[in-house]
Amino acid sequence: PNTLQAGKMILKQCMTRRFLILLIFLGSVGVIFYKSIILNKSYESDSPLIGQSVPAFQLPNVFVNGLPLTHQIFKGQVSLLNIWATWCDACQFEHTTLVQISRQFSIPIYGINYKDNPEIIRQFLHERGNPYKLVATDQSGDVILDFGISGVPVTFLINAEGKIVDRFVGMIDPTMWVNTIYPEILKWQKYADG
Repeated sequence: PNTLQAGKMILKQCMTRRFLILLIFLGSVGVIFYKSIILNKSYESDSPLIGQSVPAFQLPNVFVNGLPLTHQIFKGQVSLLNIWATWCDACQFEHTTLVQISRQFSIPIYGINYKDNPEIIRQFLHERGNPYKLVATDQSGDVILDFGISGVPVTFLINAEGKIVDRFVGMIDPTMWVNTIYPEILKWQKYADG
């Protein structure tokens, strides 16, 4: 019996050590993810689309009688295109900032939702506010692929000629807006005004 109890105790200690090692590893991965994605205030990403016209597309509006969202809407004005999903935690955090931006600044924001049910999208926008001038849904995911996106949220800055001039990967927060995105918008608006 003493040998059996000693064996059980050793096994329990090994399992506890393995669990602690796994817990430390997962915690480290979580901290790295948090610091690199959530806390990174100026995370921008190069894209082969920078300098190119917005890819041709037409998507249905989330709202039944709303106009479709097409690439043509981006000509004649500096604007933002936000690609998001209701199931995306970073998109949910970012949404509050986008609502504030839409209320305080004169920059049109257009949205493409990635594969959510339109009813869920409408409910989300009803409960949290709608920052979008038009919001469409990409149920197939084909348009998202044309933009070279592998995750959400992603926001594109589009100049008055309908060309993509910058891409911001990850969540937009007030600091990123003030320090990075808004100055870029002002620059492109000044350029458009001649």
